[in-house]
Amino acid sequence: LAPCITVDINPEDGKFKSGKIHAFRQQYMAGPKTDKHGEAIREIRDLTASDIASSALHITDDGAITIKQQ
Repeated sequence: LAPCITVDINPEDGKFKSGKIHAFRQQYMAGPKTDKHGEAIREIRDLTASDIASSALHITDDGAITIKQQ
């Protein structure tokens, strides 16, 4: 798995606004290829839920990262 994560921050205070996980697979001698099944997204979402249960972030099936609504 080879995720690439882009993050949008507020330029005034540097606080997180949103993000996106782009899922790739790293293949030996072939370089990264888009992972149409989004396995890296699921793995990051599952690890976040198990390791940081009180995380303020929500990760959607398509990799969008947002702040949970209170």
